[in-house]
Amino acid sequence: MKAAKNMAWKPKLIGFFTALIITFVLASISHSQQVLNQLQAIGIELSWQIRLTATFDDLLGLLPGYGAIIAISLLLGFAITHQVRQRILKKIFNKDGSEFSATVDYLSWGISGFLSMLVPLLLMKPLLDITLIAGARSTSGLLLQCLCGVLGVVCGRYIYQQLNNKTHKNITNQSSKIKSTSRSGSDRHEV
Repeated sequence: MKAAKNMAWKPKLIGFFTALIITFVLASISHSQQVLNQLQAIGIELSWQIRLTATFDDLLGLLPGYGAIIAISLLLGFAITHQVRQRILKKIFNKDGSEFSATVDYLSWGISGFLSMLVPLLLMKPLLDITLIAGARSTSGLLLQCLCGVLGVVCGRYIYQQLNNKTHKNITNQSSKIKSTSRSGSDRHEV
């Protein structure tokens, strides 16, 4: 039974890290391109080589700070979303105790990803008088960052569901093997 509990955490961790990696990579690329587009708008010529180098440099440079903020924000967002789903959405959509429909499931997690990016980006200005990242200064840049959160979290949720289904099948198969082994062992004693 202990092995089953250990297996149950793996899909959650892999789903979370999938969401985190996809969200961070997309948000970083979006940030880089927003900044480079602003430079191009004021007449600075940028080659594709400069764009690629700047994007790669931003991926590495933003990872410790922005990556950590995204990780913390997603963790908080996931915890809040889990509670909202358990306490509110189940009462609305799951009165019979069945699973959420795929639409409600992905919509609730997509909103979580959107808000997980929006909240820290909006809070930085009034709390610390800074813009967290330059690519989110405009409305379009802010919305792109939030969309990166949606895409990352929905992909992470999909991976989680796929792995969780496999884990449940493996646990069910293991427990049925244990039951059949214990039955055949008890049959031997009866003879």
